Amino acid sequence: PPPPQDRVSAQGTWVADEEVNECPTCAARFGNLVRKHHCRQCGRVVCRSCSDNQIFLQALGRKDRVCDRCFELQSHDKTASLTETVNTNREAEAVLKANLKEKTEHATWFRGFLERVASEPAVGSREVAGGDTN
Repeated sequence: PPPPQDRVSAQGTWVADEEVNECPTCAARFGNLVRKHHCRQCGRVVCRSCSDNQIFLQALGRKDRVCDRCFELQSHDKTASLTETVNTNREAEAVLKANLKEKTEHATWFRGFLERVASEPAVGSREVAGGDTN
């Protein structure tokens, strides 16, 4: 993947990994046990525990990892939460439409199958020309 400085957040360029030695939110030192994570909203480098949130980012067109600060800012922004709700509803609607289409196709196939079975003579029955077999 390209280096972080070439990646962009919803608001601009990511902060380069090399520029940060500790989490600006909780002051945890980065190392083997504490990894660096980029907030997809503001581009800051924070630790995992300070970026354990996801919100819908209009600029990216999807839900993604954000820092606690950006999460709190959006939770107070009623427009942003309304946008997230609308997008979640649109995703749910698309899934439901796809499921309905699949179920309709199954019902059409099954209806055709039942019509074919109903039009075939029953197994074991004999039609005798002229009526009585005795």
